[in-house]
Amino acid sequence: MQQNGCDTAALQRFNPTGDEGPTRDAVTLKVRSAAEAHGRKFYIMYDVSGWTNFQAELKTDWDEQDGGDHGIVGLCQAERQASRCIWGFGFGDGNHPVTSAPCLDVISWFKAQGCYVIGGVPTYWRQGINDSVAGMLSVYHAFDMISPWMVGRHRHHRRSGLVLHQRQRARSG
Repeated sequence: MQQNGCDTAALQRFNPTGDEGPTRDAVTLKVRSAAEAHGRKFYIMYDVSGWTNFQAELKTDWDEQDGGDHGIVGLCQAERQASRCIWGFGFGDGNHPVTSAPCLDVISWFKAQGCYVIGGVPTYWRQGINDSVAGMLSVYHAFDMISPWMVGRHRHHRRSGLVLHQRQRARSG
């Protein structure tokens, strides 16, 4: 990362209570050690795909992984807060949480721990259509920052302007 001018990486973390839990824990420790040794930053991006008990287990994982230790040298911070990303709230594919109350609880809990919370959200999060379920705007607005899923939304980089124009038109219309 350092050789290529990359300052920060998101470490995607799926349900750590499954069979892969010990492997994911080991990878997290390696990323933390490497970030500290090489002056790089990282943050955890929780992916809640298929994670039915995420509401309680995300909180437990936070406590077990760093116990709220915001002094970790390699931990990415935004606005002097530890960064965390939660990817997957509101996707309407049957594999992601679509009820706002538990999602809002998790976001509020991380904020209460002093975190800057990023949300990986559906492309059509504003309208609640296509890849997003309706009724999740309060969840999306609760994040400090969002990162809409854009993979596969256009076939060529020249179409990205068209996608932006369509989103802006939908927002104003």
